Amino acid sequence: MLRPTGELRFYEHVRSQQPRAFRRQRLLNPLWRLLGGGCDLTRDTERAVTEAGFAVTRVRRFAFLPNGRPHPASPSIIGVARPPAVDGR
Repeated sequence: MLRPTGELRFYEHVRSQQPRAFRRQRLLNPLWRLLGGGCDLTRDTERAVTEAGFAVTRVRRFAFLPNGRPHPASPSIIGVARPPAVDGR
Protein backbone atom coordinates (compact mmCIF):
# COMPACT_ATOMS: atom_id res chain seq x y z
CA MET A 1 0.00 0.00 0.00
CA LEU A 2 1.35 3.41 -0.91
CA ARG A 3 -0.16 6.74 0.04
CA PRO A 4 -1.09 9.01 -2.87
CA THR A 5 1.70 11.36 -1.79
CA GLY A 6 4.16 8.54 -1.08
CA GLU A 7 7.06 7.38 -3.17
CA LEU A 8 8.25 4.01 -4.34
CA ARG A 9 11.97 3.51 -3.85
CA PHE A 10 13.62 0.71 -5.76
CA TYR A 11 17.04 -0.88 -5.94
CA GLU A 12 17.36 -3.76 -8.38
CA HIS A 13 19.74 -5.45 -10.70
CA VAL A 14 18.49 -5.08 -14.25
CA ARG A 15 19.15 -6.28 -17.75
CA SER A 16 22.28 -4.93 -19.34
CA GLN A 17 22.02 -2.33 -22.08
CA GLN A 18 25.19 -3.75 -23.64
CA PRO A 19 24.26 -6.39 -26.23
CA ARG A 20 27.06 -8.82 -25.34
CA ALA A 21 26.34 -8.70 -21.60
CA PHE A 22 22.59 -9.00 -22.25
CA ARG A 23 23.15 -12.16 -24.33
CA ARG A 24 25.15 -13.64 -21.46
CA GLN A 25 22.37 -12.75 -19.00
CA ARG A 26 19.76 -14.29 -21.28
CA LEU A 27 21.76 -17.53 -21.53
CA LEU A 28 22.25 -17.78 -17.76
CA ASN A 29 18.73 -16.68 -16.84
CA PRO A 30 16.93 -20.10 -16.79
CA LEU A 31 19.47 -21.62 -14.38
CA TRP A 32 19.76 -18.36 -12.40
CA ARG A 33 15.97 -18.27 -11.91
CA LEU A 34 15.95 -21.87 -10.74
CA LEU A 35 18.79 -21.42 -8.25
CA GLY A 36 17.87 -17.85 -7.27
CA GLY A 37 14.26 -18.39 -6.26
CA GLY A 38 12.80 -16.83 -9.41
CA CYS A 39 15.27 -13.95 -9.66
CA ASP A 40 15.28 -12.65 -13.26
CA LEU A 41 18.55 -11.33 -14.73
CA THR A 42 16.79 -9.78 -17.72
CA ARG A 43 14.11 -7.76 -15.94
CA ASP A 44 13.65 -4.16 -17.08
CA THR A 45 12.59 -2.77 -13.70
CA GLU A 46 12.36 0.88 -14.75
CA ARG A 47 9.98 -0.02 -17.57
CA ALA A 48 7.91 -2.27 -15.27
CA VAL A 49 7.54 0.54 -12.73
CA THR A 50 6.48 2.95 -15.49
CA GLU A 51 4.03 0.44 -17.00
CA ALA A 52 2.48 0.01 -13.53
CA GLY A 53 1.50 3.70 -13.72
CA PHE A 54 4.27 5.24 -11.65
CA ALA A 55 6.29 8.26 -12.74
CA VAL A 56 10.00 7.61 -12.29
CA THR A 57 11.44 10.84 -10.87
CA ARG A 58 15.02 9.72 -10.21
CA VAL A 59 17.12 6.83 -11.40
CA ARG A 60 20.82 6.05 -11.22
CA ARG A 61 22.47 3.18 -13.06
CA PHE A 62 25.71 1.62 -11.91
CA ALA A 63 27.79 -1.51 -12.36
CA PHE A 64 27.66 -4.10 -9.58
CA LEU A 65 31.18 -5.49 -9.41
CA PRO A 66 31.75 -7.69 -6.35
CA ASN A 67 35.50 -8.00 -5.79
CA GLY A 68 35.97 -5.79 -8.85
CA ARG A 69 34.79 -8.52 -11.22
CA PRO A 70 31.84 -8.56 -13.63
CA HIS A 71 28.73 -10.27 -12.28
CA PRO A 72 25.66 -11.59 -14.13
CA ALA A 73 23.44 -9.49 -11.84
CA SER A 74 25.00 -6.27 -13.08
CA PRO A 75 24.12 -3.49 -13.82
CA SER A 76 21.89 -2.20 -11.04
CA ILE A 77 19.57 0.76 -10.70
CA ILE A 78 18.39 2.73 -7.73
CA GLY A 79 15.51 5.14 -8.07
CA VAL A 80 12.39 6.87 -6.89
CA ALA A 81 8.93 6.81 -8.47
CA ARG A 82 5.66 8.52 -7.60
CA PRO A 83 2.20 6.99 -7.89
CA PRO A 84 -0.24 8.33 -10.46
CA ALA A 85 -2.24 11.39 -9.43
CA VAL A 86 -5.63 10.58 -7.87
CA ASP A 87 -8.55 12.99 -8.40
CA GLY A 88 -6.31 15.58 -10.05
CA ARG A 89 -3.86 15.79 -7.12
